[in-house]
Amino acid sequence: MGYGLLNLLFVYMVFSLMLAVFNLVYLRQLKRERRHRENARRLLQAGRTRLRKALTEKGTRAERRRIRRFSMVRYLGRFEEELKEVASYDPALVRAYFQKYEAEYMMLIVPIQKMGVTEKTMYARLVMKYGINADQKSAAFAAAMIRLMDRSSMFLMYNVLGALAVMGMPEALSDAMQVMTEQGFYCYSKVITNALMWYAGSRNELLLLLLKNQNEYNPKIRCALLEYARKEKGPYKRDILRILENGSENLEVRLEALRYFIKYPSIEAEEVVRKLLLERKTMDWRYAALGVKVLAAFPSAENRALVRTLTYDPIWYVHQNATEAWKQMERGHA
Repeated sequence: MGYGLLNLLFVYMVFSLMLAVFNLVYLRQLKRERRHRENARRLLQAGRTRLRKALTEKGTRAERRRIRRFSMVRYLGRFEEELKEVASYDPALVRAYFQKYEAEYMMLIVPIQKMGVTEKTMYARLVMKYGINADQKSAAFAAAMIRLMDRSSMFLMYNVLGALAVMGMPEALSDAMQVMTEQGFYCYSKVITNALMWYAGSRNELLLLLLKNQNEYNPKIRCALLEYARKEKGPYKRDILRILENGSENLEVRLEALRYFIKYPSIEAEEVVRKLLLERKTMDWRYAALGVKVLAAFPSAENRALVRTLTYDPIWYVHQNATEAWKQMERGHA
């Protein structure tokens, strides 16, 4: 009986300790959230006051002096936090502010070019988020933005490409991609694709231009363009088919072309893919793994027989995709 009471007391003490720890953590979280709300409220008030004052005639000169200090990261970072809060509650005020001071922010690029990667990244992000040069479309400013890029920062490249996309300047984006290729800048294809999603003009026109100039870009950029084309339905099949037909083409680029035709089937692509699958023994297995998915949309007897043979492929991915494609073709044929 004594041992039972001791065990019960021990369990009660452990439970009480856990409850006390939980309460401490919960109270600390509440205090942190309260502090965060207070900081956000202060930033909102300070930002609104500052922007409203800057829009008055009396506050114009002081604001221009303040903008010149934004080449230093501590000033620009604080201002970005204020803008973020104000933009969520009063976007019209932020638009009016940048319409008035767009020229001053564009001139800021001269001292920014001499600063480090952090300052360049923050400035490029500001240009991207608030559409600086979207109306003027200054080619000189776009060229200066391209010169901000640095091989050491993929995030900087993303912000610069995103800024050029927001400006709606396809030629400038093409120039930026050529610079990245010539100078050997490495950037993930998904990062480039996400930057292009900011494009403010006709995405069809942008893609047609970039696909026309694609041989001037490195394979990562070309993969990004094909990934972007998959998201934007348009008249790209002819350009992408040429990539698929070219046997000397880069492997990754050609695989991206296959992924495009999985989403957008094409009779012309079916013929090319069938030839690839017939050469399975001499080709990279990834062609077969993706190619069977392309043929799944064309359940002819010849295609079904070809895919059926690939269900016995020793590479698991080829076997799995071929099995799924064959089942889909059988349902479509039936």
